[in-house]
Amino acid sequence: MSDVPPARVAIELAGARNGDAFDADFVIVGSGFGGSVSALRLVEKGYRVLVLEAGRRWRTGEFPKTNWLIHKFLWLPQLGFYGIQRITLLKNVLVLSGAGVGGGSLVYANTLIEPPEAFFRDPNWAGLDNWKVELAPHYAEAKRMLGATRSRFLGPGDQILREVADELGVGDTFHQPDVAVYFGEPGKVAADPFFDGQGPERVGCVFCGGCMVGCNYGAKNTLDKNYLYLAEKAGAVVQPLTTVTGISPHPDGGYEVTTRRTGPFGGRGRPLRTRKVVLAGGVLGTVPLLLDCKRRGLLPALSARLGDYVRTSSSARWGAARTLATRAVSPSPAASIPMPTRMSKSCATVRGKTPWDGWAHSWSTAQAAAGGALLAFSEPSSKTRWIFCACSGRGAGPSAP
Repeated sequence: MSDVPPARVAIELAGARNGDAFDADFVIVGSGFGGSVSALRLVEKGYRVLVLEAGRRWRTGEFPKTNWLIHKFLWLPQLGFYGIQRITLLKNVLVLSGAGVGGGSLVYANTLIEPPEAFFRDPNWAGLDNWKVELAPHYAEAKRMLGATRSRFLGPGDQILREVADELGVGDTFHQPDVAVYFGEPGKVAADPFFDGQGPERVGCVFCGGCMVGCNYGAKNTLDKNYLYLAEKAGAVVQPLTTVTGISPHPDGGYEVTTRRTGPFGGRGRPLRTRKVVLAGGVLGTVPLLLDCKRRGLLPALSARLGDYVRTSSSARWGAARTLATRAVSPSPAASIPMPTRMSKSCATVRGKTPWDGWAHSWSTAQAAAGGALLAFSEPSSKTRWIFCACSGRGAGPSAP
């Protein structure tokens, strides 16, 4: 089962083939959510599109079976590790993000949650438009494209979460969110169920819990199975293992994009000329690239405010534990304990706030008394239950576009 549209496997750039001075109408830097959506919509309008991705292309069945296979799981290109999980340690935050063709969709927990009312009222943008109304049709389209459906699995962790919610008096808030998963018949190959046969074959979810290591069955609705797949089929070109090193105006019009091959010994690529550039490398890709271009004088007109307003998901998290013999549960920060070392297979959100990463197909939702999200699970070999609370601050956005 191929994840790459057959017509696009060995294509040449149309511009170079036709003698056009431009290699593409649009060069898109990054193949995550922003890059993939842009690629499809631009190619649908007839533009020649080239997507440059620093990571490798992953096909179904190639992902590591465990994240202990660090050379296949972690993104450390300077060591020749081209995994899907990028870990970035900054001064006050540890950031987890994705790498590869499909970007963060390869490693995220595929939970699709619209932001709460507070997000739309954030003073940083509330005065510009009625964003709740303006964005509503786009959320609906994104859910359609990503195959959003209600999670269909309740595991032991979910049952514990339901019990905890009942104990806290908020059991009525327990529910399962929408996830980007093709459930179908577990383990069975099916013709494209989403795009009238124009998409790739899919395999029904087997509930293996490998969503955040990389789906080796083809059930997770990653971008290379929807937006990016359809974009390539329509003529877009995706060039993996290509790191963009500079962008500058071309003297004869458009822009020149310089690249190198990703990796410890990657050589320079041929400069590319394009009419327009779409930067979709996320905060950790786009902002450093632009800052470097400004520093080198390639894009001197960039604002001095570049990078000033960069934020996380505004989350504060803590945990608590109890044995099965007791009934007291406290989500208070005063009950804070060290984070458990084992990843849970269930998690929860509150009123649509961004959830803490967990195994997507068994996510459930319940409201915490402290106004945050609850994560609950138990160790199979002990009588201890772990309770983890994640409180999202004002303006926490959606987990995926």
